[in-house]
Amino acid sequence: MLAILATAGLALRNSALVFVKPHAATDACEAFVRQHLAAAGVSVVDAGVKSAAEIEASKLIDQHYGSLARIAMELQPADVDLSPAALADFAETYGVDWGTALGSALRNDEAMADLGVDGMALEPLWRGGVQCKLAPGTYVSRLDGVSKPLYTLNGFYPAMRQAYVEPGAEVRYLVCEWEEADLSWRGFRREVVGSRRLNQPYPEP
Repeated sequence: MLAILATAGLALRNSALVFVKPHAATDACEAFVRQHLAAAGVSVVDAGVKSAAEIEASKLIDQHYGSLARIAMELQPADVDLSPAALADFAETYGVDWGTALGSALRNDEAMADLGVDGMALEPLWRGGVQCKLAPGTYVSRLDGVSKPLYTLNGFYPAMRQAYVEPGAEVRYLVCEWEEADLSWRGFRREVVGSRRLNQPYPEP
């Protein structure tokens, strides 16, 4: 429900941008988040709404996810720099070398156009295929359920992105501040925001 972008504040004061994701962007959920923050001693100093059109036009969600989004939606597979170890892992996983497989590799927007699907439909094909981690934030899959071998990088991302930019979607954001003496940044991250998975505690370092 919550995601954060962090900035370093003054020595004794912290700040964060908290946003409520599209599936939870309702008045009731925003009120709950405000109440939760206030109970932790966190003040909301500014707030607003970003529409799907604004998110799309400024590529806000792509900026938020950084290199993960860039690899999924901007770079051609041939332009992704892979280490010798990643190339070896790819060959071991698929029985073909990366250079040869590039003939069957597409950027995700091209793959969606080729298959006639959107991001939501691409994701199960990607997750159902044989996957290999090539580097932090760089994952490849040979898609499941297609007529010929087809590889894409970070093919889960278009579905994530679609949730933010489809018509009617919006993100509600809250600019927050609090005193470091009362709540450390680590405490805010672990105890106030917590794990993204509600049934799992925040992982220990």
